[in-house]
This record gives sequence, C-alpha cells and structure tokens, in this order.
Amino acid sequence: KNYAKKHNMKLEKVKKLWLDKGEEGRMRGSKHHYRREEEMARGELNSVIGDYDSSRVVRVLEVDGEKEDKVLELEMGCIYVEKLLWLEDYKISGMADIIMVDDLGFVHVMDYKTDKSLEHKSWKLSNKGIPDRCYYPIKHIDYCNMNKYALQLSLYMYMVLLHNPGLKFGSLTILHERFSHNGIYTKTEPHNIPYLKHEIELLLEYRAKVLLGLEEIEIEKVKKIHYENLKKQEKKEVDKSFVPKVKKRFGK
Repeated sequence: KNYAKKHNMKLEKVKKLWLDKGEEGRMRGSKHHYRREEEMARGELNSVIGDYDSSRVVRVLEVDGEKEDKVLELEMGCIYVEKLLWLEDYKISGMADIIMVDDLGFVHVMDYKTDKSLEHKSWKLSNKGIPDRCYYPIKHIDYCNMNKYALQLSLYMYMVLLHNPGLKFGSLTILHERFSHNGIYTKTEPHNIPYLKHEIELLLEYRAKVLLGLEEIEIEKVKKIHYENLKKQEKKEVDKSFVPKVKKRFGK
C-alpha cells in the first residue's frame, strides 16, 4: 500500500508488477544455475570459487529428466554439484548448489543467489523502528532474505554432518550473482554466513512434534500473539519467554 501510494499506482497494478518481477527473477535464476553447473563440470569456475580439480566434480544422475540421488555419504576431496540432501524421518529435503569436501574433511557449502539485493535486517514494521521477526521457535531472528538463506545453508550443513560424522564444518557461503539492468551477468559477490546450528535444532525439534501430532498450533493465534509481542516491544514489555500454547490433551 505504501509503495502504491508513493508511486501513485493502484494496488492491483503494484501486485501484478511484483508478481511479474518475481517470475522473471525465478526464470533467470534457473537458467543461471544450469549454466553454472555446466561451467563447474568444465572446470571454468576458478574465479568464482577458487582453484579446484574438475575431475573431482560429482554430478547427480538424471533419469528421464529428473535428478536421482540415493547417496548421502560424501567422500573427501570431492565437489558435489546440485547435491540432493534429505532427512527422511523429518520429511525434509533440499538441493545444495555446491558442496566441497576438502582433503582434511572440512565441508564447504555454497549456494548461488540472484536476488537484486541481500538484506541483513528485516523491514521495519512501524515508524518506531520495530523489526519483523521469524515465527516460533526462531522468533529471535530478523525476517530477511539473508537470514532465510543462512537457515537454508545451515540445514544443508546439518544434514551433511549428520550423515557423515567423520566430516567437519568448514564454511557456508552465499554466491551473490549480480546482473546489469538488462539482465547481463556482471560479477559474483561471495558472502560468508554463520552456521545456525542451534536454530536448526530448534526447528527440527518443532518439526518432529508437529509430525507426531504432539503440537497442534493454530497459525492465526500464533500470528496474533506474534504481533501483540511486537506492540509490547515498542513499550519495551515484550515477553521473551513466549511459547505458543498447545491443546491440553497433548500435555506440556
């Protein structure tokens, strides 16, 4: 609404503009990811990720146009491209753009992002500067794309180390692909991000409870309490011990 008012545009037109831009960005990102995968296999990404041996690049097998990956154990000295990862018990899966395992057993996860900008802090919800936050159980984190990607790569790292206890955490890196106004690639900006292991453990614990039916939370109630806490925060009265209530028959 504020954007529409500022630019003297109808709200419906603004929504369509943003949807079109989002679809354009997704298509550009998909094409760029595929191009990067091919360049990696040919040994052409030294300037982006550093020196590497293209003969150690491992690509996921494709069957009838679909990627098929049944192996979660990684080998030292290998570089995995478009690597599928999953936690069957939690019904969670994902695909990491690059996983490098060095000769010492340190794991380095990298992911390409084509966002126009990377935000380290959330948008402010009021003129008093109150930031938007993620929902329970990670409500202490600002809701912004950089934190979302930090959680994404941290989950990839967590899954790798869980299935490969002999390997160690190395680094997490966002490869921010920059483009000119007409869509031409210009450069790659690497951003090292923290390993949010604690937050991933909180999310997985919550996920397990949901799958087991031990914690049924009405999302609208969570949203209501969330925004009530934000209002309290303006008065410096936010309840930091907030935990959404569950149905009594499920116990504590």
